Amino acid sequence: MNKGLVGLLLNMTLHPLFCEDMIELRAIPRILSCVKMSPTQEHCQFLLKVTRNLSQWTKCIQCKIEQVLFHQDLTALVGLTKDPSSFVQTFFSIADDEGV
Repeated sequence: MNKGLVGLLLNMTLHPLFCEDMIELRAIPRILSCVKMSPTQEHCQFLLKVTRNLSQWTKCIQCKIEQVLFHQDLTALVGLTKDPSSFVQTFFSIADDEGV
């Protein structure tokens, strides 16, 4: 595995929209399988850092969704996802159906 590519991947996981794409592509299991087969401890550490960044994004999304549901305002998710409404669509559609 090329060290430069792993570094690029690590840096890209600092961008929320890239994290969203990686999660949608179900990258975590693939990354973890690469960790198991990693030839060096250094590569393993880089891949685990990528996994950490992706998990931090998911935790951030969960906290923001909590704010969205409390305030009923999607602006907390703007910039973290391509389509903020896709994360809380069910809640808002239920609220609309109930006349809330």
